[in-house]
Amino acid sequence: MSEIKNVRKILAQDYDEEYREPIGKMAEILNSFMVDVTNTMNGNVDFENLNQQYKVFKITVDASGNATTGNKIRLDRRYNVIGTTCIRARNLTSGDYPQGTPFVSWTVNNYIMTINNITNLQADETYELSIIIYYQR
Repeated sequence: MSEIKNVRKILAQDYDEEYREPIGKMAEILNSFMVDVTNTMNGNVDFENLNQQYKVFKITVDASGNATTGNKIRLDRRYNVIGTTCIRARNLTSGDYPQGTPFVSWTVNNYIMTINNITNLQADETYELSIIIYYQR
């Protein structure tokens, strides 16, 4: 992605004398905003700036994919959870790979996410899952 480079500050002296005072007041606000937007768009966007959260946790499931241990996650944000994506599943028991991409079924109550079911994990084995939790404000 290319960087934004053509942002020019608004300067009151670039305008006729009669408009300099209101333009100067407006420029204080807009110039600061443009610097923030430019910095953000030029590579300073990370998980802290977005409506998502990265969580790593250990979990064990039975043959039906129901969590038997490790199924509670405290959420750091006070927004509505709209979905999750599993980005890594590491088998801590046998080292075997998941049978497919894990899909996480969950509920949220009082900022605690309860993992109800996870597909594609081997039964009675413990995994370290890395997930991204997506929020809606």
